[in-house]
Amino acid sequence: MGVPATTGKLATSLSGMKVGDYVVCHYQASSGIVGTFSNLGSAVGTEIPVSSTNAPNGIFYYIKVDKGLLIADRVIQHSISWDTLNSGKYIQGKSQTFGSLIGKIRLLTGGVAYADENGNISVTDLGFGAWPTNNEWDKYIVRFPSNLMQSGSTLDDIFHSSSVIQTWTQDTPSVSIFPSSNRVRRGYRDDNSYNGNGASNTNVTSSGFRPAFEYKEV
Repeated sequence: MGVPATTGKLATSLSGMKVGDYVVCHYQASSGIVGTFSNLGSAVGTEIPVSSTNAPNGIFYYIKVDKGLLIADRVIQHSISWDTLNSGKYIQGKSQTFGSLIGKIRLLTGGVAYADENGNISVTDLGFGAWPTNNEWDKYIVRFPSNLMQSGSTLDDIFHSSSVIQTWTQDTPSVSIFPSSNRVRRGYRDDNSYNGNGASNTNVTSSGFRPAFEYKEV
């Protein structure tokens, strides 16, 4: 599959990275539990497939999307529940150290309802993404700058966001859309896709863990 199809460069550290640059990372986990991240910038090995796996052991790429924020270029583990990620403190952020760099691994925000063409809340899917419209999925993935995409490429060539597996996000959807026991998933049918699934559901090869890494950038 190779590196993300951005116009950025492969970095070996976070120092000096620009939006669109990317850096390799290793991830290994057993089925149903969150694993370990290691060797940011220096990892080698077989890539975790875009179709993911329930017990990954390989590399993926973090893409820089903003100051102090990286997003994984794929779902790195499926068949892991939102509740499991929550119990491990990965919803809003668990401390992660790479060498001397301290940050946190967390999920993206994905919105709590559908958005209409004017960016207002909607209880039906009109194809305009999620509300509030500044949720991180829409802000950083759906609206990734076109000038940072390689000629002829799509968002799926960068984030693999509209193929195979939906991404768990932080949010609980409006109860008028899905049950309150659901949590928001984004992607899969298309980049804008917004859906829900039970927070405790582990038998979900269609839902998975796409980590973001947030750190203090000076």
